[in-house]
Amino acid sequence: MNPLHNGAFRYFLSMRVFITFAFLIQYVVAGWEIYSITKDPFSLGLIGLAEAIPAIGIALYAGHLADISNKRNLLIAALVGMFLSSLGLAIFTSDQMRSINSDTTTVWLMYLFIFTTGLARGFYGPTATAIIAQIVLPHRSAKKIAALDALDEEDMQDGESSRIHNQTLIKASTTNSTVWQMSAIIGPALGGFLYGWIGMTGSMITVLVCIVLGIAMLSRVPSTPPQPAHDEPVLQRLKAGIRFVFDNKIILHALSLDMFSVLFGGAVALLPVFADEILQCGPQGLGILRAMPSLGAVVTLSYIGWKKIPGRVG
Repeated sequence: MNPLHNGAFRYFLSMRVFITFAFLIQYVVAGWEIYSITKDPFSLGLIGLAEAIPAIGIALYAGHLADISNKRNLLIAALVGMFLSSLGLAIFTSDQMRSINSDTTTVWLMYLFIFTTGLARGFYGPTATAIIAQIVLPHRSAKKIAALDALDEEDMQDGESSRIHNQTLIKASTTNSTVWQMSAIIGPALGGFLYGWIGMTGSMITVLVCIVLGIAMLSRVPSTPPQPAHDEPVLQRLKAGIRFVFDNKIILHALSLDMFSVLFGGAVALLPVFADEILQCGPQGLGILRAMPSLGAVVTLSYIGWKKIPGRVG
């Protein structure tokens, strides 16, 4: 069962493309703008900190909320929050506001709106991941389940229905990851060229348009009712989730590997320094530099898909 045959999933993927473009264009132009004002590499580190603190701080509760809420509506609310944050960033980096405020005030206002963007992304991330199963398997698709049950009775062995649904979900997750990586190649490069062509304000208007288009695409995805309320308190559910991760060593090790790769791979935050002072390639070069890690990821994924990794991968 190909998830791309599902119209709602195609709308979801379109939303992912627009929102990824919006976030990465904003990331590139905000980083260049802040560094062009401060000329201080430490200010670039503060960008990541301003976004990571709210995103990480809200992550567990956001996951809980995504689990019990109407996922589409929660996702739309997160995108509206992202839109308002980007709107504030566009306003306070405009020429009119720059003429009123000092450079220091402008930079701190940019950090503020990057912080609120991090809050919105803290809800966006887990909700966008959780909603995929509901889109490609809405209540395990009543009509399709009925057909599969009929096949179960006639031709299929026990568990075949679940196997088909698992394969569909795997294909959907793989397609979602591929679309994200391709968007992550185009988005930063587009951001760099937009900044060089139409400046900060024009780039931020493009970001706002992308977010609006993303919300429009998501609104075409059918709404699903939230899960029945759970009796256990929120803290108890969060503790159960943490306990599950630590009890499943494969998940724990995979998350730990990802955490350390992000911590020690954060040098990409300093790319504006290289683009400006070392390579002297301007914002256009910064966008291309920022796109290269995603290009490498796509090449590696393609290779792994073509030639399987032998032995025990872990």
